[in-house]
Amino acid sequence: MINNNTQICFSFQEKKTISVNFTGGAITSDAGLLPIREFDEKIGFTQRLTEVINDKRQPYLIHHELTDLIRQRLYGIIASYEDANDSQYLRTDPVFLILTGHTLSDSLASQPTISRFETSIIAREVVKLNRFLLIHYLERAKKRRRVIIDVDSTDDPCHGGQQLALFNGFYGQYMYHPLLFFDGTTGDLLGARLRPGNVHGSHRLGVELERIVKGIQEHLHPKGIILRSDAAGASPHIYEIAEKSKARYLISLPANSVLKHKVAKMVRRVKRGYKETGEPATQYTGFWYKARSWDKRRRVVVKIEYDGTGLKERFVVTSLRAGKAGELFRLYGERGQSENWIKEFKNNLNGDRLSCHGYVANAFRLLLFSCAYVLVHNFRASVLKGTELARATIETIRLKLIKVGALVKETVRRLWFYLSSGWPFRPLFIQVCKNLGFDTS
Repeated sequence: MINNNTQICFSFQEKKTISVNFTGGAITSDAGLLPIREFDEKIGFTQRLTEVINDKRQPYLIHHELTDLIRQRLYGIIASYEDANDSQYLRTDPVFLILTGHTLSDSLASQPTISRFETSIIAREVVKLNRFLLIHYLERAKKRRRVIIDVDSTDDPCHGGQQLALFNGFYGQYMYHPLLFFDGTTGDLLGARLRPGNVHGSHRLGVELERIVKGIQEHLHPKGIILRSDAAGASPHIYEIAEKSKARYLISLPANSVLKHKVAKMVRRVKRGYKETGEPATQYTGFWYKARSWDKRRRVVVKIEYDGTGLKERFVVTSLRAGKAGELFRLYGERGQSENWIKEFKNNLNGDRLSCHGYVANAFRLLLFSCAYVLVHNFRASVLKGTELARATIETIRLKLIKVGALVKETVRRLWFYLSSGWPFRPLFIQVCKNLGFDTS
């Protein structure tokens, strides 16, 4: 039960007691969501997202429209309210009411309603939502000569007995094992797949890769597609699928005794170079190699580093015939940026908060977080271009743009948001509105 009359008194001020309660009325702490909602309306993102889901409720029993439920959840995630429990308070927040097209006298869905909505989604709709991510990307992507696909798996620790939250020996925990695909150049999210916790890193990677590569080839017609993956993708099955799809690849290859034997002479040279100069030494090389499980020989490029603290040997298998080993390693090394996008997804949007009991419900949650990432990322690329937030993380965007308090008042013709006169990011907010096409004079 929410008690707005709760009163708290602070005593650090000697002259007068400072009292706090929750009767201020229509005040929001997230007025910066308004520009994102305007952008959303321009590109029709959440409206099209809603069309993917089948509303299975009886029409005469519906009080909260499906679009409202999705927007309430999506914008809650963007504003750092990732739990469905937060809906109990946000249902009367003025900015969330207005984002969903309601007036200040209305109320949005409660936590039980949101939870029932999440658990009502079926597997077929999860598949459609995943396809929606790729379709949205293809419609907005600019044609390029080369498209790079970065794929990575990540760990999602589970603590509540969720279905298929199984023990993973590598991570040493009970977890889910999501798979994420990014455009390695732009950071756009191409697909997200929830997987049980105990599966290998390459599980379902090939199926998703075929689908994504086919979509890119049919809609963007690039002259080249390159897949970059860590050792999770080091599987003959993945190599063969990429080659069949006419996609090139750069995939980290786990070291073994045969590979180490092939570079033994180079290792000695690198160590000798460090001993002579006292400076860290690095050399690159490449050779053709065929493992027992491979159907043919493939090119392997190698990077050897020694700086006195230890030897580092890195192997990458590739189908790229052109390019020196050093150039290919630099191209592969750029996939490190995808790690930052995953950190944004997990840490800034709390995309690993998959706390429903059912596996399908958690797969749906993963895609809700994915859609929240896509909307903010598109907003950053389109609207924040030319501002100080053009390359900012989602957390910084939230701090400097979204998290701003406002007093909200409703008149006959307008809904007024009164922002603080002393807000230090007011010029940034005005510039964002200009970028959206508003006259701010």
